[in-house]
Amino acid sequence: MTDGLVLPPGAGRAVQGAGMTLKVGAEQSTAWSVFQAEVTPGFDVGAHLHQNAEELFYILDGELDLLAFEPVAGTAATGRAGSQLPARG
Repeated sequence: MTDGLVLPPGAGRAVQGAGMTLKVGAEQSTAWSVFQAEVTPGFDVGAHLHQNAEELFYILDGELDLLAFEPVAGTAATGRAGSQLPARG
């Protein structure tokens, strides 16, 4: 992607059954993607590992507790509005 990308409010494609919207995918970039998700209180995606990707959470409102196991098992962080939480692995 060399020409830049501006997404208007509401842009993207709903991911059926996932409660997420794909904002940037393979059609725009082969190197990265962006999803928007509304996370409800108590939501737990379950322990998982991405072999070839990293995740970055940007908190718009409220707060998010993140528990990561890579690179150090049991690493916990809480992000509030305006925070960025990287999750590697």
